[in-house]
Amino acid sequence: MAFQVLSAPTEATIDRELIQQLGGEFANYIDSDSSAPFMTALRGVLELPVHDTQILNVSLGLSNVVALLGMTLAEGEEGAAELVRGKIADTAFQAFPELLAVNPVAKQTAESLICRAYGQSDGMPEIVDGPSLAVIAAYGDTAIMMSDELGLPRPVLAAAIGQAAREM
Repeated sequence: MAFQVLSAPTEATIDRELIQQLGGEFANYIDSDSSAPFMTALRGVLELPVHDTQILNVSLGLSNVVALLGMTLAEGEEGAAELVRGKIADTAFQAFPELLAVNPVAKQTAESLICRAYGQSDGMPEIVDGPSLAVIAAYGDTAIMMSDELGLPRPVLAAAIGQAAREM
């Protein structure tokens, strides 16, 4: 599936099948030489004429993949939200200070979307915008950096995360 489908309006506010497909697409970017695979993927999405009704689907697909990475690094669902809000957030802030410092609401939105997969969220945010998507991508890139440090093979990680994202 290509990201071009995002240029068409969606009939449903949340399109589960599309979110699963998007999650698989975003997971494919894990298996790359890029140090920032999710920023690369997000750039590809944002270069398209994404219909405004599709922003929530994009954010859910991307946040699902980042949530799965958090669970992988935390070795389970327990502790994943703490890892995302703690070490991943702190490391992302150091790596992308201009992005996270500009918009604290985007940080809160990103964490809420990611941690909802663990049942540890204040619910769906009212607004999901470009800065929120960028923060989610930054958290994902930080998780990839951490997985690289642990020696987790990207091809295996991409396949496992992609399969899980397509089943969420």
